[in-house]
Amino acid sequence: MFNKYDSELDKNEHIYRGLRFNKDNEIFDILIQTYKQAYKEKGLIQIDEAPSSFSRDKKVAYDEFARVNDIKYNSLVFHLTKRTKGELYIKEFADKFAYQDEIVIKSHKSLYEIKSIKQNSNFTIIEIEEFEDD
Repeated sequence: MFNKYDSELDKNEHIYRGLRFNKDNEIFDILIQTYKQAYKEKGLIQIDEAPSSFSRDKKVAYDEFARVNDIKYNSLVFHLTKRTKGELYIKEFADKFAYQDEIVIKSHKSLYEIKSIKQNSNFTIIEIEEFEDD
């Protein structure tokens, strides 16, 4: 389905996925350590077990989903700089949520190389690009 209905958007356009975790959620620390280890070893990661929703609007990912300025949360933002064919641009079907400028990608079937990890006191930005294995 992803390849058949691919959006044909520029695959080098940067898109963003924001996640937030309650401060007491140990999953955040485990994820960050896992990503740091993969970055150190130049390994590849999988970012989700299902298709993921990304936004073309950086503000939506940072402020609405990750809430990077809210100290109640540990925030994580995936900054995807390069991807391959196989994504659905769903803005025209999103009704009142169309402002999120959403793209659903096949993140459960892709591997990503971590290009950088930037940390602040309560948020982490992980820049990734999709690994092409052909």
